[in-house]
Amino acid sequence: VNGGPPQEDSVVAGPSRNRGHVPEGSKDQATRERRKRKKSSKRSWDAFKRQELEMAVRAAFLREENIALKIQVQNIQQEIEQMRAVVYQAKKAS
Repeated sequence: VNGGPPQEDSVVAGPSRNRGHVPEGSKDQATRERRKRKKSSKRSWDAFKRQELEMAVRAAFLREENIALKIQVQNIQQEIEQMRAVVYQAKKAS
């Protein structure tokens, strides 16, 4: 009768996960294969994460090195300007 709770004989079953009977030896083999794939997937994922972490560490190192090199360039440029001024003063005095 419409609108009420479903009656026991009107319930439609959803898709079944049971794919049929699998022989015991095949179950063991399937389990081993599944575990093997899972381990392989984990190794691959771990390698990816490790590589990603290494790249992040390398990028941080390179950023720090870049900052240090920029400071070094500024110091050398200041030194060059000071030397130019000394040379200019020496030429002017002679």
